[in-house]
Amino acid sequence: MNQTSLKGIIRPFEKKRNDLASAQILSCILPIGVIFYFLFNAVEQSNWLFLGVLSILQALFFVRLFIVFHDCAHNNFFTNQMANQIVGHVIGWLTFVPLGLWKHMHNQHHAGAANLDHRNILDVLTYTTEEYKQKTWYQKLGYLFFRSAFFQLFIYLQATFLIAFRIPHPIFSKKALLGIVIHNILYVLAFWLLLQTFTWQTLMLALLPTYYILYGLGSFIFYIQHQFEDVYWSKNETYDFESAGIDGSSFWDLPAIGHWF
Repeated sequence: MNQTSLKGIIRPFEKKRNDLASAQILSCILPIGVIFYFLFNAVEQSNWLFLGVLSILQALFFVRLFIVFHDCAHNNFFTNQMANQIVGHVIGWLTFVPLGLWKHMHNQHHAGAANLDHRNILDVLTYTTEEYKQKTWYQKLGYLFFRSAFFQLFIYLQATFLIAFRIPHPIFSKKALLGIVIHNILYVLAFWLLLQTFTWQTLMLALLPTYYILYGLGSFIFYIQHQFEDVYWSKNETYDFESAGIDGSSFWDLPAIGHWF
């Protein structure tokens, strides 16, 4: 598929509509606010079954909200760039992902997705067969553990978003570093305010399951998007951007309710 035909296919979907964008945000934020209210009530009443069900539902709404965040980071959600930035910063704070940091890393991902000579730190580590053969036994073991379902679902994004993204590291851009510092200050302030009303145990039980499930779902989606049989990979000399976008990505065909989330 050449670039001209690809642009022709996607052109009808390029138009931005602020009314639809606003409706999409409200369809996430309003349920999230209501569910948070019932989550705290479930903890205070020790209704653990209700807490578990609500946490799963809340995580699904956050997945939908993160998709909005992704589009705001690309300045593709609203017609106004400032609106994309403001909404992106707010959602990024709610999901523990500073917008500047995400843009720094995600733009690198798009610039070199499926390029064996430009692998991004946030991408799922992937070796060629020859690269794998050259590794030591403990490197192979670490590689297999990193790519295991257990690590991807229960450790990877949880550790990345909740811990690694709180640390100002010199490999990040200045905007990314500033975003991390501002987020950390706001988190301390927000938790201090919440602790005036709730105990830290209540906060952890009401909030942590939602985010833990959210990052597990996110990791699964990230993984299957670029990890499948016959996925496109290439080196610099033969790399084709359009082929990487089409043949290097999957489409997860879900029931209608799944597509909505």
